[in-house]
Amino acid sequence: MARITENSTEIGIIREEDFSVVMSQAFATYGLSVVTDRALPDARDGLKPVQRRILSGMREARFLSSRPTVKSAEVVGLILGNYHPHGDASVYDAAIRLAQPFTLRYPLIEGQGNIGSEDGDAPAAYRYTEMRLSPLAEALMEDMGRQTVPQHPSYKQDPKVLEPDYLPGHIPPVVNPSSGIAVGLSTNIPPHNLTEVLRACIALLDRPSMNVEQLMTYIQGPDFCQGGRIMGIEGIKDYLTTGKGRIVVRAEVRLEETPRSRLLIVTRLPPIGRDKVKASIVKAINARKLEGLMPELRDESDTEKGMRVVLELRKDADAAQVLSQLFNETDLQISLSFQMVFLFGEPMQAARQPKQVGMVELLNYWNAHQIDVLTRRSQFDLRKAQERLHIVEGLIVGAANAERVVKIFKQAQERAEARKKIEVTYKLTPIQSDVIASMTLAQVTRLDASKYAKEKEELLVRISELERLLGDRNELIALLKKEMQQLIKQFGDDRRTVIEVEGQASAAVTEVASLHEREPLVIAFTRNGTLKALPAYTFIPKGKNGDAMYSPVRGDEQLRQLGAATSQDYVLCVCSTGRVFQVAAHRIPQGTRSAKGESIRKLL
Repeated sequence: MARITENSTEIGIIREEDFSVVMSQAFATYGLSVVTDRALPDARDGLKPVQRRILSGMREARFLSSRPTVKSAEVVGLILGNYHPHGDASVYDAAIRLAQPFTLRYPLIEGQGNIGSEDGDAPAAYRYTEMRLSPLAEALMEDMGRQTVPQHPSYKQDPKVLEPDYLPGHIPPVVNPSSGIAVGLSTNIPPHNLTEVLRACIALLDRPSMNVEQLMTYIQGPDFCQGGRIMGIEGIKDYLTTGKGRIVVRAEVRLEETPRSRLLIVTRLPPIGRDKVKASIVKAINARKLEGLMPELRDESDTEKGMRVVLELRKDADAAQVLSQLFNETDLQISLSFQMVFLFGEPMQAARQPKQVGMVELLNYWNAHQIDVLTRRSQFDLRKAQERLHIVEGLIVGAANAERVVKIFKQAQERAEARKKIEVTYKLTPIQSDVIASMTLAQVTRLDASKYAKEKEELLVRISELERLLGDRNELIALLKKEMQQLIKQFGDDRRTVIEVEGQASAAVTEVASLHEREPLVIAFTRNGTLKALPAYTFIPKGKNGDAMYSPVRGDEQLRQLGAATSQDYVLCVCSTGRVFQVAAHRIPQGTRSAKGESIRKLL
């Protein structure tokens, strides 16, 4: 039997233990540490410990969105020195992920410099990049300074360096993705639209027993950073109900036709790196699994055009059949499995219980956390208002007897004697007399009784409001709803991912949509050689007869020719020499009647 011994020369004791027992105990401790302190997010703020330390440390150091960015090396050094006793790579990698708009649906850090790309490019070293908190991260941590969450000393064991067990978390924990592998547990949480989730939370405050069908009237499903198209809703229902499910996501691919070529344009990708998608397409082409495609792939993506990966079709190819092959053979279609595992805990205690949960249970728990935070914030504000009122009442007495107080100061041998005499003479409390005694003579003589009387009235009103708020749960919930609505107004946006309710992952593509939607246009050509496209509804009849129309050009322009078209048409331009040029209608700048057109020479 394998044994280990412990020999203590000081005590003279040799202890023998079974090696298997020691290993099992040590591994259990290690496993618990991985689960609670590394891999799984807290259900109250959606963050892992390293992410929480980065954000709270940056807040404490005042690296705010309203201030200039700071070197990432400074952030890494701060977190390592005060909060996170591990390697610098772990901190920097986590911080960079919080700043990448293609990784997080709503980035919590604003990065500057090379922070990586969708093509899999690594970020620059931390001595080259800069960062600061995003406004959303500040909203996530709002009210931290009002005793709403428990804090404990960090590993540094400095009473001035504290880290929170969790954050107030005013942003729901499922708006950003999260994944992690613990001992015996793993989590993979998809991102969701902030507007949809907050509206669902507002509805759950009134109907906490809502079923999944009702929940899906608010939360349609995942909303990925890159967009994409989810095929079917069965997998969405599964993970919303139980916390576990599987979905299929396709890229957005459109057809662009020109007189010389037909192109498949990839405009949105599934939640996978662009480099991996391109590599899978090239691999399939080389393996001759894609018939009808030219052996060339062009990535024309940029900040102006956005995502634009171009695949050229052969002349005789069927676009729908080629697209079906692309979905079957490449990463333009992928399947994703979700398992929503969070850590749960009691209010004002660190989370220790891992649990797989459905969306209704999770958001109800988060709502309860928000009510707890709002209650503690209101209690803190009430306590501070009462303390200030107590001081103001003492200052009012001091202002009414300023001359006498000055004499007491002059007659006293030391400040403590003056404080005691003021306290006894005017029947003040030690706190009130100490505030007056800490003033200079000049400050005492300038005490304004009317100013403090006005402040007292305001404090009494504020105290009354807070007491009413704390005494009525309905008012507390109404205030919470109002704050959620404000977050929607401030940070909400539209969905990026489309959900095909009747879509089937195995179904073949029957038609490829055009890259440009067919919209009616009016093409205006002016005598100074400019073209512009105007929406058809621009021309509204004047008067009752409807015979006069608004001019399609500005006052300083003269109209030469006017023609009806659609955004999918091509405009043919015939020169005096007989040569004919063409320009796609969607390339002609669209604007209003007052906007200036584009030179036809530049367009051609």
